[in-house]
Amino acid sequence: MQYTSGLRRILQLKANPIITDLKTYKYQNRGYSFHDIMPYFEIEIKTINGVKAYYFKSRKGSRKNVVYVIHGGGYVLPISQNNIFGSSLYSQYTDNSDILLIDYTVKSQGSYEKTLEDAFKGYETLIDKYEHIVIAGQSAGAGLAVSLTHYLKDNGIRLPDCLVLASPWLDVKCDGESYETKRKEDIIFGSLKDEVLPNPYPACQSPYLYPLLKDFRGFPPVMVNTSQNEMVLSDTLKLEDILERSDVVNEVHLYRHMWHDFYTHDDSLPECHNVWLSIKKFTEKYIK
Repeated sequence: MQYTSGLRRILQLKANPIITDLKTYKYQNRGYSFHDIMPYFEIEIKTINGVKAYYFKSRKGSRKNVVYVIHGGGYVLPISQNNIFGSSLYSQYTDNSDILLIDYTVKSQGSYEKTLEDAFKGYETLIDKYEHIVIAGQSAGAGLAVSLTHYLKDNGIRLPDCLVLASPWLDVKCDGESYETKRKEDIIFGSLKDEVLPNPYPACQSPYLYPLLKDFRGFPPVMVNTSQNEMVLSDTLKLEDILERSDVVNEVHLYRHMWHDFYTHDDSLPECHNVWLSIKKFTEKYIK
């Protein structure tokens, strides 16, 4: 395939002794709290049209740029401390942007339609306030970010300047080849497929739940960072193909020997820091 609109990089990240035991690193208590980020932000916890939101105003920013972060969790896990801390990292690598993170409705609380509505409510508050908007999503949150962008495009609403997606889960039916072929390599979901990755909304008829089936023409630029060793890899490859055929500017970075969402909660490891630097390079093209 000739990549006229996009760029694919396959990166071999050098193994670091700190993360030899990846499961221990992933799930240990990192001890993050608001105190870690308060020197850099004015933090406001508020309700936006009934949706709880965390609003970080950068103490160094120009108030021109904002990153709207949509957390992951398979549509079943609520927001976590790591989500909050990880979201703050986007500011550092996007010219001290402000950050908005919402605690959207998950499956146990309501329908997918309500989840999408919550995502829109958060985004809507940013449209008239900021010159540049980046949407950043992780895992299921990356899928929701793509679905939200479709919703905006379908309704003639201002689109974000670009999207940054981490290990996007875009196919809730899990029909891609990698859901089987990468099962033994995926240290997060490989042994838990039946528990973690069933379609959370099997009766849902909303076309936005299946964003890969919609028309991507006119989409803003998209960056994707995914491990080659995870079960959702097929979703990234399908998205890349669709973006290419739709003439959407895109960068797809595939990382060897890493895990799902590996960089989103940390930038202290060299492996993660390199991804954040690539996000900085990508976003600065669109939010100057």
